[in-house]
Amino acid sequence: LYTRFHPTFFYEAVLNLFFFSLLLYLSRKLKIKGQIFALYLIFYSTARFITEFWRIDTWVIDGIKIAYLFSACAFIFGMMLFWLQSQKKA
Repeated sequence: LYTRFHPTFFYEAVLNLFFFSLLLYLSRKLKIKGQIFALYLIFYSTARFITEFWRIDTWVIDGIKIAYLFSACAFIFGMMLFWLQSQKKA
């Protein structure tokens, strides 16, 4: 029997490469220390959240994938960090 599955590692790698290119571009535009790291957290958690829909080898607790919880926490932390860093400039 053959099992078909999505190449989620490839999907995540492509998304991370796209986000890396975007971060390189934004690193020239943003001059506030810490904002690039905050954007990395936001972008990585977004990529992980998207690709987690197709993954079959993930940990689940009560029907919720652990990666979803981690991604949500990283996204919220990244948004808060980005906001705090932008407030320092003002």
